[in-house]
Amino acid sequence: MSLRRKPESMPADCMDPRDSRSEVVFCSDMFSRMIWARQQETVIPRKRKPLTNKAGEVREITEEDFRNFKPFSSLPVGLQAKLLRGRGKQVAPTKQAVSLRLSPEVVAFFKAKSKGWQTRIDDALKAFVEVAK
Repeated sequence: MSLRRKPESMPADCMDPRDSRSEVVFCSDMFSRMIWARQQETVIPRKRKPLTNKAGEVREITEEDFRNFKPFSSLPVGLQAKLLRGRGKQVAPTKQAVSLRLSPEVVAFFKAKSKGWQTRIDDALKAFVEVAK
């Protein structure tokens, strides 16, 4: 007696459930069917190039990056709330936000040292103020 061929995507221990003949062996239980279904949905992600380098600079975004982006609404609700929450107001503001135009040489000098270049500029200006008093 010939059995109907099972689809290539079905696991070895399963037969086509549409075949009602008694010789047909079905999956041993519902659990193995669920495992098989999950395996069919599983996509092994390719390792993607990081968006930032060691210095923290963001590289140019490619078309593949845009395809891999997920909408904000697909994130877990708890993470959405955390991202939207922001930092909040300072209890006692200690600094004032200003826009300051500096020469490229000054910016390059302070950025070349490491992180915290804006704080170092603030420290240099404070030292100047103390000397100028």
